[in-house]
Amino acid sequence: MGEIRNVCRLAEVKRGCFLDSPVAREMGTKYPFIQGAMTWITDIPEFASRVADAGGLPTIAFGVMDAEALDRQLGRLPEIMGERPYAVNVVSLAENPFRETHLAWIKKQRPRFVVIAGGDLSP
Repeated sequence: MGEIRNVCRLAEVKRGCFLDSPVAREMGTKYPFIQGAMTWITDIPEFASRVADAGGLPTIAFGVMDAEALDRQLGRLPEIMGERPYAVNVVSLAENPFRETHLAWIKKQRPRFVVIAGGDLSP
């Protein structure tokens, strides 16, 4: 327990080390931190907005959303995120029945970053 308290105290001191770092500048964020994608958790635009507000790069998980779910869940993502950067996470395995749908969404919306969760990298 003492070590946890010590690390928490040090976090405040070390916070400045990350501000305006080269990686953060390249990502367009306050801190060089990328929030990991988690299906059914990070597929909510408001969640992404809160991560961006905190200074990190949010990552939207596509999981196995079909076109209707993408529209319903992420239709307001560009409006909510505005000019703030975000990443999307696509499962590029052939077993993903919606891979082509996800790739089409990416081509249309053009997020600044795309994370490939696994599978074929060529798309």
